[in-house]
Amino acid sequence: MAKEEVDLSPLIEKFQEFFSTRYEEQLSALAGVYPTKKSLIVDYADLDSFDFELANLLRKKPDMAIEAAEQTILDMKVALPNSAIEFKPHVRFSGVPDHGLLIQDISSKNIEELIAVKGVITKRADVVHRVKIALYRCMMCEATFKVPVTKNYTPPQLCESCKRRTLKLDEEGSYFVDLQKAEAQELLERLKGGTPAAHIELWLEDDLVNTLTPGDTVEIAGIMRLRPPMKFKGKQQQMTYTRFLDVVHCRPMQRDFEEIEITAEDEKKILEVSRDPQFFQKVMRSMAPAISGHDEVKEALVLR
Repeated sequence: MAKEEVDLSPLIEKFQEFFSTRYEEQLSALAGVYPTKKSLIVDYADLDSFDFELANLLRKKPDMAIEAAEQTILDMKVALPNSAIEFKPHVRFSGVPDHGLLIQDISSKNIEELIAVKGVITKRADVVHRVKIALYRCMMCEATFKVPVTKNYTPPQLCESCKRRTLKLDEEGSYFVDLQKAEAQELLERLKGGTPAAHIELWLEDDLVNTLTPGDTVEIAGIMRLRPPMKFKGKQQQMTYTRFLDVVHCRPMQRDFEEIEITAEDEKKILEVSRDPQFFQKVMRSMAPAISGHDEVKEALVLR
């Protein structure tokens, strides 16, 4: 059954007013450097103060709200220095409140919602390339069709012109975007007792690629999605899904450290410990002692 189309016009009208009254300067500035920079960063607090219901919709139905926001900018027809380029920036929402949510507490009730968590990056994979707009060519009548590849994408089977099952993906004519997977771990200072640190996979797309480095402590806003279970030959498929965060925005956490007064006795102990040849190994073993292995990650955290 085909997914029912949602009328975005009421949301587009709201975003039209929001961008015109709150983000006109930011849009003009982005247009001047586009596509070197591809995203308009919107502070969630600005949207919340403008329209509480719209901000709440963003949290509960982020795909719909973000699509409406990006369509609004497209409809505004912002002028670019290079008129040959279409202005289609991403809209990324920063400052989404996390309400104390821990990675370990992300649950089924958060599926397809925009959530925010804090964590430390532990892994980053190589960049791969995902089809964003697929071009299909009919091998019989040579007709071509462009199909956006969304999260509910289903490959077309019939040619719209000749009604035959002779469609083939034209990779050269399709549009690709960069995709990178990473992993975030719970901040150790947020754990209680010997609780093991939870992890979650992150998917970074387009201009977010290569913006995170293992060891970075970040605030992440993303849509919690499910990955279908893998199929194995000869085995019954289990209806168990794994999760990941489709990242909307991420930023490094700013930390303010209080000035510490060091007494003469403290200084004497620090100098004494610093002469210990096993000092580095002891500090490294003190990092998350409940988690075995991951020596390279612990070493990176110590060296930060």
